[in-house]
Amino acid sequence: MGWEKPRLRWTSKTPPMDNILTWNVRALNWPNKQEDIKCFLQLNKVGLVGLQETNVKRGNNVSVANRLFQGWQWRNNSELNPKGRIWIAWKPQVYNVWCVLGDFNTILIAEDRMGDIEINDNEIRDFANCLEVWDLQEMRSVGPYHSWTNKIVWTKIDRVIINPLWYDVFDFASLWYDVLSDHTRIIVEFLHYPGMTPEFSYCDMWCMGPNFSDIIETHYRSRPIGNKLYQLKHLLGSLKKDLMKLNKNKYSDFMHSMLRQEMISLIFNSSC
Repeated sequence: MGWEKPRLRWTSKTPPMDNILTWNVRALNWPNKQEDIKCFLQLNKVGLVGLQETNVKRGNNVSVANRLFQGWQWRNNSELNPKGRIWIAWKPQVYNVWCVLGDFNTILIAEDRMGDIEINDNEIRDFANCLEVWDLQEMRSVGPYHSWTNKIVWTKIDRVIINPLWYDVFDFASLWYDVLSDHTRIIVEFLHYPGMTPEFSYCDMWCMGPNFSDIIETHYRSRPIGNKLYQLKHLLGSLKKDLMKLNKNKYSDFMHSMLRQEMISLIFNSSC
């Protein structure tokens, strides 16, 4: 019989993630503002935040972080800038994936700016070349197009940059810009959709495993009393967990190799 190729059923890979926020807060020293930001993080289930123009002195770092980010990890650039203009904080139990987001203070295309200021091709070229070299792209978004204004000029300088693999991991991530007021707040949401239950399929290669016969015999001896059909149903149900464990311990490397070969073949055929 040989071995039967397992049937694969793809499911949503979206991890249980909190939302991501970036915000040009224009100073972070006042307790009232710290409390407002803390409440906003809690109400919007934010687990990763980047704050710009915080103006927090190095000696106040710990006290400010203790008010805002209890139980979080955080970093800032106070060693490079006495005012610590940039802060990043995250929940360590949630986040192990990153993207680049915040106030880039430059535009990417001519349409990113409206107003009286003339657009310099050099400022567009440098940013565009950076994204091309590192194979990055801007995340799709909803909400106001321009992210900053002084009521004379409107520009899009706050954005979220990701690599092409982002949507392979986060199937249902979405980005929206809050109401425009000086700098907009940027929220990256992870929308959770129930995935399909993986389909169980028997693989002939399992019978070649050294413990396969013992697993079958152990479950067969513990079958309940009843008619043959009921015994068979119970036997198959009880075997499922141990057979999946056998597959994980003995054949997972083989399965990964097979999937890799399928992906290579798919990429090759699509490029021909």
